[in-house]
Parts: sequence; C-alpha cells; structure tokens
Amino acid sequence: MSYDSLLPFKYRDILRTLVNCEVQFLLIGGMNLFLAYQPVSTQDINVMIEDSESNRRRCELALIAMDAE
Repeated sequence: MSYDSLLPFKYRDILRTLVNCEVQFLLIGGMNLFLAYQPVSTQDINVMIEDSESNRRRCELALIAMDAE
C-alpha cells in the first residue's frame, strides 16, 4: 500500500536527495513509524545526521538542492 497521497510533502524526494548527496543519516520519529506501521502523518520528516564536518556540508548542499529554508 502506498501512502504517498496522504502526505502533504514528497518524502521520497527528500530522502532521495539526501541519498544522492551522500548524506549519512538516520530516519527517526513519526515518519519512520508511518512508513513501517500505519499512516499517522505528523507532516514533517526527522533525520539525525552523522556529526562530521564533511557530512554536515553534504547535508547543507542537500538542503540547498531542495530549496529548504
């Protein structure tokens, strides 16, 4: 079952951008539960990134690529 239509944002695009930018991250919080169990949308996405200078820079570039504020 796909829950894409239930979400107000394109979570796949966000995750794909992080992967394409080689960001080392862990998906945490409500989105993780949403994807694994049942659809309860918190309308956000929470990631924890590896705390290194190079990874922070890759994450910054990913955020820029997504026009994140």
